[in-house]
Amino acid sequence: MINALYNKMKLFLKNITALKVLFFAAAFCIVYDAARHKGMIRVLLPKTFPDAAVQCPTALPAAFNFQAKKWIKAVNSNNALTALPLHLPGIETDIYFNAGQNKFEVRHDPGEAPTGQLDSILQFLKQHSATAGIWLDIKNLDSSNMLQAAQAITVLRDSFSLEGRIIIESPQAQCLQPFVDNNFFTSFYAPYFNPYLVSDAQLTRYADSIRLLLAQYPVHAVSGYYYQVNFLKAYLPGYPVLSWFKKNEWSIPGYLLYNKLAADTAIKIILQPL
Repeated sequence: MINALYNKMKLFLKNITALKVLFFAAAFCIVYDAARHKGMIRVLLPKTFPDAAVQCPTALPAAFNFQAKKWIKAVNSNNALTALPLHLPGIETDIYFNAGQNKFEVRHDPGEAPTGQLDSILQFLKQHSATAGIWLDIKNLDSSNMLQAAQAITVLRDSFSLEGRIIIESPQAQCLQPFVDNNFFTSFYAPYFNPYLVSDAQLTRYADSIRLLLAQYPVHAVSGYYYQVNFLKAYLPGYPVLSWFKKNEWSIPGYLLYNKLAADTAIKIILQPL
């Protein structure tokens, strides 16, 4: 009898010890995960932004058919095309305009060789999806090529019957105006900075400069990294926000943040790598 009780108590204590080990291991994993993704934690928490001095402009109205928010980021090669799922709401592609050849080359960085041509990607979309959109980040758009680039992309849009399915993005708002005139949906690519790592004075300077720029050169939407979303929403209310994650790795903060952004009606697209 005593031996049986002793054995039961011994087993009970052993189970308690195992549970404690599991608990502390789980707690350690959660803390480690949060520490690795502290940038996402910052975005999840409420933040108060200082007032800007310049009045907020108004986004251009547009009837772009935003479907599901999750689009695929950096579809920059034929191999990436073949890996795409059959049913997808949209993709993002990085392109450079070659004015000498009057065509768009697909690549992300300026020094690398082209990994494809835009027309092959548009042909794929036409053949495989009747509704998917394409977000085009024109990396080298400037005042010297904007008119020719707008004309070239208009020819491609009409050739592949992609009216209302193309987003043109650039950090040069003034260079987006020819695309606005040709009935493209345009997005201003916000300057690269982290709103959580700058002073209030710097925040207001960024906000005022962007507001002044978009008042002079209106666009339909604004785009930026996931950690810029709260800044964009605070200082450009009424603008559709397009955003992205650079990596597609699972984490607790990432899971919570993605679901928060997905539930936000101001955010229309969230890019993630395939």
